[in-house]
Amino acid sequence: MQHSEIIKLEFGSTFSRFDGRSENHYHFVCHKWEKVFDVDMSLESKLNKKVGKASGFNIQDHRLLFYGLCKKCSKQSSCALMKCTWGLVR
Repeated sequence: MQHSEIIKLEFGSTFSRFDGRSENHYHFVCHKWEKVFDVDMSLESKLNKKVGKASGFNIQDHRLLFYGLCKKCSKQSSCALMKCTWGLVR
């Protein structure tokens, strides 16, 4: 039996989620449902160096969140959805 680490993801004061995928990876949050998706792509390691150079900090790792509408919500075209996207109405 393998044990894996669970990471708590904080999304401001609004909500948090737990992630069983312990290696660093990016996430996408749907504005309408606040559902969190894993983004399957390589980490941008050059970003650490770029931010470190610009800030003078010793960057060792980073987390990156993308926000918008998931595939399902993007296919819908209602006025309520447009308000959600533009005004971040919840």
